[in-house]
Amino acid sequence: MFDIIRYTPEKADIWNQFVAEAKNGTFLFDRNYMDYHSDRFNDHSLMFYEKNRLLAVLPGISVVMVISPIKD
Repeated sequence: MFDIIRYTPEKADIWNQFVAEAKNGTFLFDRNYMDYHSDRFNDHSLMFYEKNRLLAVLPGISVVMVISPIKD
């Protein structure tokens, strides 16, 4: 059974260590990079645990776009 936990800033070090040690880790998933751009999106990232062992991270965001009508 997995425990799925929503990411919070208090978990940044755990998240970053996991990404740094991952075979497919990339700077795009590093919390320093993601948090730098946090004013552009709402963070919905998840962390997957099994028996208190972090198995996966899933970056997730939502973006609200406001489009103004074009005036001639």
